Amino acid sequence: MFAGRPVIIEFVNRSSFHSAYPDACSALGLEIGATVVDSLKLSTGIDMRLFAERDVALTLCRIPKGSVVQASAVTAFGAYREVFFTEDEFVAKPETEIGLIIKDVLNIRPKKEKTAE
Repeated sequence: MFAGRPVIIEFVNRSSFHSAYPDACSALGLEIGATVVDSLKLSTGIDMRLFAERDVALTLCRIPKGSVVQASAVTAFGAYREVFFTEDEFVAKPETEIGLIIKDVLNIRPKKEKTAE
């Protein structure tokens, strides 16, 4: 019901976006090999997995560490089966992937330094 809802988010970039796992990409309908992900705390205080593809992914990877990023995104929900191998069989366990897919970077600014009072 809430998949694909547009949102505006703000977060501090940790410079740790990395390649997303193929299972997560498939579950969310993202391109394997062209998608990055990071788990970040939004300005609302909520921890969330943020995904991005292609040009947006490249943009995120170039943003300096500590910058405050404002972006447009959509909510994303997906399911997949994670396969575990045991000694004599393999078991498929249902898993879900939840996060936000960043569609556009709207604003980048340096993080404000705390001043001594």
